[in-house]
Amino acid sequence: MDSAMLLLGVLIGCLAGLLLVWYLWRHSGAVEPFFQRLLQQENRAEARIDTRLMLHELLRKVEDLTAKTQRMDMELQDLRERSRYSVPVAAEEPEKKSNFSEVCRLAREGLSADEIACRLQLGQGEVELFLSLERKPDWVVSGNNNQKKTTLNDET
Repeated sequence: MDSAMLLLGVLIGCLAGLLLVWYLWRHSGAVEPFFQRLLQQENRAEARIDTRLMLHELLRKVEDLTAKTQRMDMELQDLRERSRYSVPVAAEEPEKKSNFSEVCRLAREGLSADEIACRLQLGQGEVELFLSLERKPDWVVSGNNNQKKTTLNDET
């Protein structure tokens, strides 16, 4: 008798399940909006989470960019400070000219390139360059092309 009751319970359960499926299938219009609303709410929640994640990522990138710009501003200020204390190029040229004239003067006195380099504390190559420039015409040393053309025209 227990097995008959068990079999009867299974049959009633299956029949109730089939009736439930048939009812839901017939009235799917009523059930569908409920699931649609549920999915929409879940999508809204996911959208809120996605928006929060994107906002957090954007804020992190803004902080990184702010840090980079601050670092670049500090480097720029450092470069400006260095440029204030560096020697301008124009200030170095008179020294070179005085070295050039001094090398030429010592060479006219008969000193060798080695002796001039030791006396003026210059490199031997620099002294030799000054001596070779002394032997060149002025228009070669100064780089003025107008004097070169007039010299060439004078020769022809």
